[in-house]
Amino acid sequence: MYNKSILFINPPSPFLEDPLVMPPLGIMYLSSYLKSKGINTNIYDASITNNKIPKSEITAFTSTTPQYNYTLNLLKNIKHETVKVIGGPHASSFMNCLDDNFNVSISGEGEIVLESLCNTEFTKNSYMSGIPINNINTLPFPDRDWDGFKKYKYKINDYNFTTAMTSRGCPYKCNFCFNIFGNKVRFMSPDKVLEEAKLIKNHYGFDGVMYYDDTFTINIDRVKKIIKGLKNIDLKFRCFVRANTVNYEILKMLKDNGCVEVGMGAESGSQYILNSMNKQVNVEQTKNVIKICNKIGLRIKPFFMVGYPGENIETINMTKEFIRDTKPPDFNITIYTPFPGTQVWSEYHKKDSKLDIEFKEPIDYNKMFYKSVEGRYSSNVRTSNLSYEDIEISRSEIESLKDYIKGCY
Repeated sequence: MYNKSILFINPPSPFLEDPLVMPPLGIMYLSSYLKSKGINTNIYDASITNNKIPKSEITAFTSTTPQYNYTLNLLKNIKHETVKVIGGPHASSFMNCLDDNFNVSISGEGEIVLESLCNTEFTKNSYMSGIPINNINTLPFPDRDWDGFKKYKYKINDYNFTTAMTSRGCPYKCNFCFNIFGNKVRFMSPDKVLEEAKLIKNHYGFDGVMYYDDTFTINIDRVKKIIKGLKNIDLKFRCFVRANTVNYEILKMLKDNGCVEVGMGAESGSQYILNSMNKQVNVEQTKNVIKICNKIGLRIKPFFMVGYPGENIETINMTKEFIRDTKPPDFNITIYTPFPGTQVWSEYHKKDSKLDIEFKEPIDYNKMFYKSVEGRYSSNVRTSNLSYEDIEISRSEIESLKDYIKGCY
């Protein structure tokens, strides 16, 4: 039994308006899992500290794609002998991280693979596929006891929030999405969810929790049990919904039990674009959800993108009109980013591809972010009707509609 120590490193995210909002939940889950197996873990968060990176037998980086170059910069500071591991969204999607930089690249869920790596003698460089945890009730809660966790501040309506997950996986297959957890949804039981909620409220002192499930409202009977329990312990919550999984009754039930905000992938005001995405919702459904939320006083934040294959001035204008019509209190607008492992990426690289899109070569990792500060967005795609610059301008024009909406209230 080798039982090596492992250091997790979260690279910085300087492209974000505030990098200390969402704690690194992925490595917090990995840390607690390995601790439960008797393995010594530590977390180094480069958004919090620039101190010398501690020595450890295994050094494991998590990284999104826009963080990857920052990851490589941190790697240069490691002079001691250690097994260098890369995991997280970038390694899972690109699957090309095993080069001169890393000894091990892990795609997908890393708990079981990392446990094995800590308990065996490292012999050769390798790609490793994660092994899904079928029963996520067996997982310990995220490691919220590391010092850096206290530095993260996330407020909604003056309530102090933190993050958690109650499921892994998404049954939908949107063509733009790379799902690190797969299409099989594995649910945590309501009792386990509420056990964690009580810890978040009573031990860690938070007023609310942001549930990072891809879609919180897939199983409504389960949701009812969870949110009634949350109300009983007086813990507010935020969650993601899908337009085809909610209606007036469900949204009202969420609000009445302490939900302060829902997020929803609206994506586009064009049905043609939604159909191309395999979104499996229609424009009227998403409009209706926003209007219901506005009516009952439940804050909603829809997410939109521009630059998807086939995008043109007409479809952009449809998205603008959608926003003017529904007047969501807030929204996110980003530029479509092509990731390996997605359906769009596969179709684009076929010899007979008919997709109306062109990827910038080489794609700039530094600009492959979902959310950033206004003025830093850059398009890695163009269509037959829209140049790279057209798409960037369109994103900014849609962003400016927030001022229009503020004037309506």
